[in-house]
Amino acid sequence: MDCNLGTVTKSGARWYKQIPGGAPQYVLRFYHSNSSPTYGSGFSSPKFTSNHQSTSDYRLIINNIEEGDSAVYYCQTWDSSVRQEVVLNCNIQRYDGNYVSWYKQVPGEAPQYVLAFHHSISSLNFGSGFSSDRFNSKSSSN
Repeated sequence: MDCNLGTVTKSGARWYKQIPGGAPQYVLRFYHSNSSPTYGSGFSSPKFTSNHQSTSDYRLIINNIEEGDSAVYYCQTWDSSVRQEVVLNCNIQRYDGNYVSWYKQVPGEAPQYVLAFHHSISSLNFGSGFSSDRFNSKSSSN
């Protein structure tokens, strides 16, 4: 799985695994300046590993895939800059034409629906409390 951190560089990436109905599980943290990841409880090499192509492009690698690996995986970064634009890129390899939805999740809380985007529809569908004043989504290809 690939993760592009956009304008946030040199911070590293954290990866989480979330089984439907469950809480996110911390898989690993990987910095571009380190040679090996730091793992969360229950996760280890060689099953899980990570690498990077640049200071903003990270990859989660899962070896010997099993049914128990089926989940939603998230990458996360942090930026100490406040009030600046942050761009999160989502690279979809097999897009089936449905909506792409974005969610925000604060640790210990349920995910909040931010917005949905469809490449052929010009308007965005925002969740409660979210608006175009602060959030946007667009496609870079058709």
